[in-house]
Amino acid sequence: MQEVLDCVPMLRRMEKVLPMLRKEVEVARLQKEISAEVNRKIGEHQRQFFLKEQLKVIQQELGLSKDDRSADIEQFEQRLEGKTLPPQARKKFDEEIGKLKVLETGSPEYAVTRNYLDWTSSLPWGVYGEDKLDLKHARKVLDQHHAGLDDIKARILEFLAVGAYKGEISGSIVLLVGPPGVGKTSVGRSIAESLGRPFYRLSVGGMRDEAEIKG
Repeated sequence: MQEVLDCVPMLRRMEKVLPMLRKEVEVARLQKEISAEVNRKIGEHQRQFFLKEQLKVIQQELGLSKDDRSADIEQFEQRLEGKTLPPQARKKFDEEIGKLKVLETGSPEYAVTRNYLDWTSSLPWGVYGEDKLDLKHARKVLDQHHAGLDDIKARILEFLAVGAYKGEISGSIVLLVGPPGVGKTSVGRSIAESLGRPFYRLSVGGMRDEAEIKG
């Protein structure tokens, strides 16, 4: 701009101003196009939202569909049909269902409660596996899949021996601790194979809410 002001001849000044004006006009045109496109997309999303909400209300009025809350509750209760829950678990489940009925669907607590009920209702209540407490077979499986680790194998066999003596595995548990890649998962898989039980791996990496894994 200072360069334009320094030009005394009017023609030279106009020659310098003209490219600047063209640039500003192009910028204004692009801004107008971008604003129009953004407004169009926002209007389209709003239109779709309103249409979906209207359709949902009409379907509910006609009895053709249920809201998300009712559908969730019905799904959770259907999952538990025919399953045998302990009294404490059934009481807790009913309490959480009652809480879900009064919470706002958009609240964080609603999402936590729904996840809890989803997990609880998916558990195989009343279905139990039979332990095969064969120490020779367990030793064979451990030696087959793992070289060395004598202390760990001895502790696992000791744990299984106590279970074989009592007739069931209950009370204390075996906790495998160590950095990633040292074989904790493979040892757990071998224990499951030696007991004749299915192996399940549940990753809790990234979880921040203790309510998701509590209990």
